[in-house]
Parts: sequence; C-alpha cells; structure tokens
Amino acid sequence: MKRIRRAYSKTVSLIDETAVQIYGSFVGKRRGFLLESYDKNNGRYVFIGKDPEEVITSKENGLLIARADGITKELNGNPVDLLKEYYSDFEIHKDDEQLAFTGGLVGGLGYDFVRYKEELPDKNPDEIGISTISLMLVTEFLSIDHFAETMTAVVVEDDTEAGRKQCYAVKKW
Repeated sequence: MKRIRRAYSKTVSLIDETAVQIYGSFVGKRRGFLLESYDKNNGRYVFIGKDPEEVITSKENGLLIARADGITKELNGNPVDLLKEYYSDFEIHKDDEQLAFTGGLVGGLGYDFVRYKEELPDKNPDEIGISTISLMLVTEFLSIDHFAETMTAVVVEDDTEAGRKQCYAVKKW
C-alpha cells in the first residue's frame, strides 16, 4: 500500500545566520544532517533535516529499518532490490513547484554498494564496521536558497485534511 504524503511548506526571507548556526538551532543534539553548498556562485541550496521517521541500514544480505517509535523491521534479500521496493512505496505531492527537495531518503551508500549487483573479489575485510547503506527517511527539514535569499521549512505529512491539520497544529512554523 502506497504511503501518500504531501510536502507542506512555508518560506521566509533569509536571516543573517550561517547554515551551521541554523543547524545548531534547528537540530541541536538530535539526529540530523546538513548538506551545505558554499554560496550563490558555487551552489544554490543548503538542506538541513532532523528527526528521521525511519533509518535504513544494510545488514549482511538485507536491510534493517528502524522507525522513530522504536519498532525495527528486518528485510532479507538483495539490498538494491529492497531499496527500490521501499522507495517505490512513496508518493509525495507538493503545492509549491519551486521546492527543490520534498523529503525522502538522505544519507550515503558506501563503496561496497556495487557488490550488491556485481561479483567482485573480496580481499579487504571490513575493519571498522560501517554499514554500506545508511539512509534516513526525512520528513522535517529546511531548505535555504542562496540565490533567492530565502529559507523554506518543509514538513511531509499524510496528504489528507487531517495530515494538513496535524502539520500546522503540531509543527512550529
């Protein structure tokens, strides 16, 4: 069953703070991310997200999905196929066509990700134990547009009237 969501947003003029300062205020000590570009000439956007709804990591031949509510689900099979299946389960609508990013999976895929689709010799043992796949399903984030000099808060919720009310009642705009 598809998870149909909507990206609700509110945009304000950019204040005179750095992305790192905004990250500290918005995320603090919680789990989050900062994808920062330098400026108008070298990169237009900065994305800052917090409190992922789910965290997806690789585990041997499968995926581990840890939800924010503490429930963990283990999926067995080829991680690439499992990720495609997981991602195709979402449909995100948006009212603002200017949104450059509407949420979704943010994180990293390690060098050994290629091994899920290709047979390669494995002569390098994993000495530090980092997951090949480490992704967060982000539903609350900020988008800073250097060119327009704006900051947009985005919350992804159910695409229903109840979801809209939940978004604006609970989230602090």
